[in-house]
Amino acid sequence: MRLSTLRTGHFAMPLRIAAVIVLCSCAARAATLLTATPASAALTCNTLTGPGPAATIVVKSVAPLTNGAIAVAMGASGGGLVVTPPSPALLNSSNQSQGLAFTVKLAAGCSGAVTGAATLRFYAGGVADIAVPVSVTVTATASALAASPVELTCTRNAGSPPIFIPGPAQAALLTSVAPGGTPFTVDAATIPAWLALPPTTASSARASGVTLVMSPVAPCGNFLAGSRNTTSIHLKNPPAPDAVIAVALQILGPSPLIASPAVPSLAYTKGSASPAFVDVALTSSGTVPLSFALDAASLPSWLSVDALSGTTPKKLRFSTTGVAEAGAQGSYSAAIRVQNSGYGDFVLPVRLTVANPTPKLTVAEGNTRSFSWTVGQPVPALNITLASSGAPIPYAIATAGALAPTIGSAFLKGIAYSYATPIPVTFDGSALQNTALGSVVSGRVTITWGTPATTTVVTISATVQAAGATLMAVNPPSLPTAAAGQSFIVALTGTGFVASTDPAQATTVGIVSGGSLTPDPNLAATVLNSSNIILAISVPTAGADPLLPFGTSGSGGPVTLGICNPRGAACTTPTGTVQLLLTPNPVIQAVTNAAAFLQVAPPALASVAPYDMISLFGASFCVAGGTGCIEGQVLYGTPDPATLRYPTALSPDAPGGSQRLLTVTFQTHATPPVAIAVAPLLFATNGQINLLVPAAVAAFNGKSIDLVVSFGHAPAGSILSSAPFPVWVAAADPGIFTIGTDGQGEGAILGLDWSIIGAGNEAAMRSNPGDSDVVQIYVTGLGAPDSTASNAASGSGQWPADCVSSSSYLSTLNLQTGAGLASLDGMLLAGALLNGNRLPPCLSSAAAIPSVTIGGQPATVTYAGWVSDSVVGQYQVNVRLPGSAAGTFTSASGQALTPPLTGAVQLPVVITARGIASQPGVTIWVAPRLRLTAPTALQGTAGVAWPASGSQVKASQGAAPYQYAVTRGSLPAGLTLDPASGAISGIPTAAAKGTYSITITANDAAANPLSGSLTFTLSVN
Repeated sequence: MRLSTLRTGHFAMPLRIAAVIVLCSCAARAATLLTATPASAALTCNTLTGPGPAATIVVKSVAPLTNGAIAVAMGASGGGLVVTPPSPALLNSSNQSQGLAFTVKLAAGCSGAVTGAATLRFYAGGVADIAVPVSVTVTATASALAASPVELTCTRNAGSPPIFIPGPAQAALLTSVAPGGTPFTVDAATIPAWLALPPTTASSARASGVTLVMSPVAPCGNFLAGSRNTTSIHLKNPPAPDAVIAVALQILGPSPLIASPAVPSLAYTKGSASPAFVDVALTSSGTVPLSFALDAASLPSWLSVDALSGTTPKKLRFSTTGVAEAGAQGSYSAAIRVQNSGYGDFVLPVRLTVANPTPKLTVAEGNTRSFSWTVGQPVPALNITLASSGAPIPYAIATAGALAPTIGSAFLKGIAYSYATPIPVTFDGSALQNTALGSVVSGRVTITWGTPATTTVVTISATVQAAGATLMAVNPPSLPTAAAGQSFIVALTGTGFVASTDPAQATTVGIVSGGSLTPDPNLAATVLNSSNIILAISVPTAGADPLLPFGTSGSGGPVTLGICNPRGAACTTPTGTVQLLLTPNPVIQAVTNAAAFLQVAPPALASVAPYDMISLFGASFCVAGGTGCIEGQVLYGTPDPATLRYPTALSPDAPGGSQRLLTVTFQTHATPPVAIAVAPLLFATNGQINLLVPAAVAAFNGKSIDLVVSFGHAPAGSILSSAPFPVWVAAADPGIFTIGTDGQGEGAILGLDWSIIGAGNEAAMRSNPGDSDVVQIYVTGLGAPDSTASNAASGSGQWPADCVSSSSYLSTLNLQTGAGLASLDGMLLAGALLNGNRLPPCLSSAAAIPSVTIGGQPATVTYAGWVSDSVVGQYQVNVRLPGSAAGTFTSASGQALTPPLTGAVQLPVVITARGIASQPGVTIWVAPRLRLTAPTALQGTAGVAWPASGSQVKASQGAAPYQYAVTRGSLPAGLTLDPASGAISGIPTAAAKGTYSITITANDAAANPLSGSLTFTLSVN
């Protein structure tokens, strides 16, 4: 036999092909393959005694089998025949001599069997091969089923119409004497309307019996009281005749029994020493004593009775059982049937209420609590968890003791439930701070609850202990080498710092040498709090303190700062260390937005954005070996006269081969790092560099990169470079320029007349927001512009549609200068290169245009883009101020100002770009103003009356009437201003010829008068 390979998934297995005889059902079929012994069979069945003996038919192969096989199947039997085939039904060489034995019998109860002939057909390979006739004899003289009779009751009460109360359901027991049982079905047609017989899952009865439950149905056939009505329910079990269930319905009159109380009730409290009980007196409405019996099946498990039967009058005592103790609290009910002969059952409703015992209040954590507090750490808080053992319990709380436990007023009174009711407890930190180290301080929480009042006292104790101080960082992490007498300040951050006037308790800071902590006279530590120390470091005389190698002639080196808490004794083993590097190289200590000057707290990184103006602060930027920038010297970047581009290097030295250059490089974190771009420099001192962030950093948005300051000249070994200083690249880093130099106070904000907005020259807000002033705010850090207009054609001067793209402007610049520049980094944007009515590159998309608030109220942005003839990266944001009644303003001091504004006020200004807000603390002076419109008659002739039409200055958006006056300049001789109407009238004199700039101011009639001014020009010919 040939072996093939069957492949499935990742596995391969050999497949043996066996020879199988296949029969063809063609017109000319093969010879018979099978034989059957005996060739015929006879079966009997009696409906009373069940099926007779089974017959066995053995099927064999006609021809001997060697390695082949024949699958033998059998056709549908029917006629009540039940055939049990062998398993498997497969003829082969191993079983061909004994053949396959098929057992044939009739179904239990002769179900489906009829006297006559049947045929069994056997198939070989799916083809009919041989038939065996079967003779069937059925004796069906009687049913094997027997059913017990059913007696039902129904009570008919007087009334019109009468009220019928069906009695309890009853069950008929159905059995069969036939071996194997008798199948049956209920004849639904024999069920009367007054009887309910629910569907049953039983379909066959055996000697053990099955039950059929049935019950009366109101109105119980409307039968008369005292009548007994019968019916027969037929059970079909062919071929036997139907079996019958005899059902009788007795119509009873109402019971004469009377119960007092009519609805007995019991109340049981769980945990009680004895059961609850109730006495019920049973009497009869008649004069003759009446015998009765309680239906024990109707008694619930939670109730017992002292007598199940008796004669009226009779007192019965009902008592609770142990089930009431074990059950849940709540209400229970039962209907107890009392039977009396000849009458319907008397139904006694009984109710039980189970209650939990009187609840108790407990404290989940116990009545004694303790904790340890480490000096310098936050004072812990804890919860006292109250719980009721049952029903809710009102409580009141009071506190006492030196620990001064504090509970919020909302928790001093309340209700404790069966679930947890947590009470937050805090403590006065001063009580712990004023406790000696190692001592214990205690407090009490007293809880009063219940009726009568019960008190529960929780005692809380705290042990005060010193912390084991740790060091996490020093900022800045490096200092420059320096001459003796200079001093530096660094910040130490960590945990467990102790501030104390007692040197035996205060945190000690020193220098670690040889594993030991050594105090150093050149270090002075001030503990601010448990996490921060300010450390002042004085530069010692060269060689005087080998632990601090500040000497300018040396190469510096690492200094290991250590820390420990003495805890009452001197400590020489540091519990935390951090390394401070002394280096002659440039040191970057901080990076800020050049307008905002906001410092970030480590480990946060300062943000930079493309074209951002930033400031670097540090040391040794342009000094090496004691030479370079002198004290106070500023190295200014000068734009290239052709390209107007700021340089990427500055130097304090004269030009030549040994000229040292100061550069700032943006680079990746890779090892080795990859340079991104060298920054254009605006100016530098030995401790500060202002520069422009190259556009190339945009490729690293949402990532951190490094800044490196370098100073020196070729070869590379002569160049000193700072440690990489990480910064975070953001899409925007908005900072508003201010009049001061610290990024706080009045913003660098101009009116449209280029005057500085400030006290005395406030920007005007008007009741109609569309008439408020437009101001110009100068900003950096708004990111890269996204305008798209081409500078190759003129425009219409509209923002943002006419803002040219950065690339288009760069193309124009390269075309004009032939420079071939790749970016606009460090450029002065030349307005002369912009085509007619084209605007500088600007922010044009909704995502890029910043939002502005003035005093917390939104202002309308009318322009946001670069500034002509200024360095790229400086943005001008024009905004129209909100209306004076726009909403509640917040003043610069944080005061809420109810609209409308009535006087000059300083309001905070916030610009938000790409989800990032500008620095807090920038303000603008604003004032509510009237709106004035100029006259249209601005020109007249000497000796001729001034035009009456269009000669009026008109005030609005205030409280009329208005008063007008000339507050700057003067009217031409012969003309006057009507102070009530604002009209200009008169006849200019011959000497009045000329041009006149006039400012007219109007005031309204409000309690807090508003004013407004307008400047315009009159001319007399």
